Amino acid sequence: MTFLVISALGFDHGCGGCGLRSGARTRRSAPSIATQLRAFNDRNLIASLAITMLGWVGFMTFYGYIAPVARVAGFSAADLSWVLAIVGSGLIIGNMLGGRTADANLRLSLILWPAAMIVSLIVAGFLAPFKWPFLAATFVFGVASFANVPPMQMRVMKYGKAAPELAATANISAFNVANALGGLIGGAVVDSAFGAGAIPFAAAILPVLALLFILSQERRGRERQSSAGSALPSMVPNACVSR
Repeated sequence: MTFLVISALGFDHGCGGCGLRSGARTRRSAPSIATQLRAFNDRNLIASLAITMLGWVGFMTFYGYIAPVARVAGFSAADLSWVLAIVGSGLIIGNMLGGRTADANLRLSLILWPAAMIVSLIVAGFLAPFKWPFLAATFVFGVASFANVPPMQMRVMKYGKAAPELAATANISAFNVANALGGLIGGAVVDSAFGAGAIPFAAAILPVLALLFILSQERRGRERQSSAGSALPSMVPNACVSR
């Protein structure tokens, strides 16, 4: 029955999407493929896709292997459904919070939420042997991890204005690459001598790299803006002299 409901919702969504696309075609013509591909000449767009990939690996490494970590905490296989439900409620809240903060301050959101996810993963790793504290940590992880999605998407769209549909599609591909990498990393940790209890710590490694990359990109962006702003006053006297 569950699969039938999901199939019906998917069919309804597909029909609605087709209607929207057909209406959009009548309002404007789509840019050529060559024009859209030229959008990827922007290094900021490529950097944004890399941020998505590196930052999201941490989510899938932990979430994809939360079952063995939950067993370390003392949960049985029968308990896993409501453990996932608690994490899922955190995902919903995080998505809403991430959207609000990204609208208010995109730069701060790109730094705040990856840092929060890293901290939540490390805390979950330390609390893995303790049943109820670990459950609370997984809820916080759900909030912090999914709050990253809107800022990541907005950064990609900010630098992919020339080809918004293609940029959004590429960002989904970056998420999927992260999903695959997360599965590989989580599986390697489970099979290693460290065991499932080390998964949260392993999950935090690539998001740390993503956060450092975000900081470097934002610093360069501020430097470019400041250099461009300082160049404007020097151009005004020259223009007056030429007149």
